[in-house]
Amino acid sequence: MHAVGDTPVTLSFDSGYALYSRYGELSRMQDAVARTASGNTPGSNPDHDEHVRNWVRETKPESGRPGAGDFPRLTAAEARIRLRELSTLFDMVRVLDVSSQAVFQIDEDGTVRKTSGMCFNLWNRGERCENCVSARAYATRSKQIKLEFAGSRIYIVFSQYVEIDRKPYAMEAVYSVPDSALKSEVDLYSLKSQIMEERREAYIDELTEARNRRYFYEQLAFLQADGVVLIDVDGLRLLNDRFGQEAGDEILRSCAKTVRACFRDRDVVCRYGGDVFAVVCHDIPQSDFIRCCRESVEEVRKISIPQLGDTKVTVSVGAHYGRTTAESGLQLAEHMLNLVKEKGDSFRID
Repeated sequence: MHAVGDTPVTLSFDSGYALYSRYGELSRMQDAVARTASGNTPGSNPDHDEHVRNWVRETKPESGRPGAGDFPRLTAAEARIRLRELSTLFDMVRVLDVSSQAVFQIDEDGTVRKTSGMCFNLWNRGERCENCVSARAYATRSKQIKLEFAGSRIYIVFSQYVEIDRKPYAMEAVYSVPDSALKSEVDLYSLKSQIMEERREAYIDELTEARNRRYFYEQLAFLQADGVVLIDVDGLRLLNDRFGQEAGDEILRSCAKTVRACFRDRDVVCRYGGDVFAVVCHDIPQSDFIRCCRESVEEVRKISIPQLGDTKVTVSVGAHYGRTTAESGLQLAEHMLNLVKEKGDSFRID
């Protein structure tokens, strides 16, 4: 399966599984998914059909916390066999590094090799999905599920945390739901509308369109990062008092837009607090990271907001560079931001 057209919308795994059951996929899909196996159609091979039913039934989402769960520990050769087996059941199977969003393939000699694409390219996206099912699987060391839309198609995405040669990955299986599994076009419209609304409410900050604090802790905090930045809008409360709430909102919108433009598309900008933005970067050279941070300070100063007159918007930036989890990096960046505030600087990095 190649990239699938329009930008998809996603649903959290709990509601995704509920809707998945509501529309009868649990029974319909167990039969329909068998169509992908070579030479097998539903009912033509009872043993094969039962194997599919068992796999789908066992992939109901699990709860837990990092470090919990009974997950597969595979050699590269064993993982290659599992991928080959799953490819007979699903439209696409793949192995992902959740932190870097890279896609890997396993060669015949057992080499786990990174491909040229990123995981979100499958959905014709330019950045990490708002609701990354593999991030949830990684966080809980378990299996997770979500629904995605692309154009007029519905996709069910399963993901399971695995370790291959002692390295952590997510193994994804993607299934395109046949039209016959839906009752009508009305069902499709209703489902898509519900998913779009839930996605935005869950992970997008309404004012700035940046990802929100919940997104950081549910999707990023436990992943590896090479750089984390905290950007504090200086004196926002005083600006609000002086120029009004509308001006304050415009300051935040403009700052979010400017910061996103200063970093790469693949870097994630979150509104972490009322006047604070966090940026999480992976696979970024230190020189580029420092440049992006400095540009954020300089470009924010160029923001022009009519209500402010000649008053300039400024930010204080604290940053950490070095491989660690995003949550640990955030704590280190916060320490640098506190030093910036104490010393009257604009930017510090450790």
